[in-house]
Amino acid sequence: MATHPIADPRHTTVERLRRERDAARLEADAQRARADRLDAQLAALRADRATLPAAFHVTRGTWPGFPEANCPCPKEPCGSVDTRRADPACEQHPAGRARTMRQMHRADRCPAEVTR
Repeated sequence: MATHPIADPRHTTVERLRRERDAARLEADAQRARADRLDAQLAALRADRATLPAAFHVTRGTWPGFPEANCPCPKEPCGSVDTRRADPACEQHPAGRARTMRQMHRADRCPAEVTR
């Protein structure tokens, strides 16, 4: 007497293994999709970061004056110091030693460049 295929224990084992395989494939596909979304988000963040201003022009006083006149940092046309070009020996302008900066503007929007 033949048993019904659904009642056969081997059939249920095969079906269970197929379901597990399919579930594993679906999970792998979902993980790949998440990884692709994360890659796209990281690419967008990197693109945004590339468009951010690279530097600021900073001044210790309310206008370029004594601190800027007596430091070794190269000055910009506005009289301020570009943060990218601050002299490491300076006591006023490098980020690690900077105290209060009372005036700053983005380097790409320097008022001296606008008035030229």
